[in-house]
Amino acid sequence: MMRIGTTSMVFWHADLATAVTQVAELGFDAIEIWVGHLEKEGGISSGKLARLLEEAGLACTIHAPFKDINIASVNKGIRRESTAQMIAALDLCAELGGELVVIHPGKLSSKRSDPDEQWKHQVDSFHQILEAAKARGVTATVENMEWDKENELVRTADDIGRLQRMLPDFRLPVTLDTAHMADTGRIIEAIELLGGDIVHVHVSDFGPPRHIPLGEGTLDFAAIIKKLHEVGFTGILSLEVFIPGSEEKLAVEREKLVRLLADL
Repeated sequence: MMRIGTTSMVFWHADLATAVTQVAELGFDAIEIWVGHLEKEGGISSGKLARLLEEAGLACTIHAPFKDINIASVNKGIRRESTAQMIAALDLCAELGGELVVIHPGKLSSKRSDPDEQWKHQVDSFHQILEAAKARGVTATVENMEWDKENELVRTADDIGRLQRMLPDFRLPVTLDTAHMADTGRIIEAIELLGGDIVHVHVSDFGPPRHIPLGEGTLDFAAIIKKLHEVGFTGILSLEVFIPGSEEKLAVEREKLVRLLADL
């Protein structure tokens, strides 16, 4: 059975304790903790956060850092630090008893970069990340990036398949981002191709812009959720809509998903 979650990003201007409390009060099953949110706040330990989550009855996922990060960078120092921050996110997930970590793949360092070289760097970084995840008993997932951003290395289901084939010693599950795919047909095709590899879904509409409330863009979420159901998806539908600090709007978005799931 699919569960409904949301992200701490919605509460970016509030503290995490407030975010956890309000997400639980609104009836969500889970919250995605952005590492950047935790670092911005600086006033709550992972132990205290774990207790808050337990008291609230919320499952949690972790979104690894992504700003100024590139695990495929041609700069060895940047690549090393980026990978280290991904592994630190795995540690946080283990400390919180989280279900998984969402990781952004690599990107081209410049228009003149050699994509094959940077794919190799990306695979090397993911190898380290997945080794660390295995050692910690944590699930690391890769998120598809914006389909129309040519500097991103992993944008389509085919890109994800290529990455998985280049890591034959590991299972690399997927966080599917609907707004990044930006087209219902493209999303349906990705679900059909990736099937059970999809373990987590970021849910928001695409207009443009991206990450807008459901029904305000062009995506057919009834068809998307039906297809997820058909392939046996039982993970979290995590609302990633940009409505900072609005409990009322977030409650409305949750109700939209409740109604869609009721129609299955």
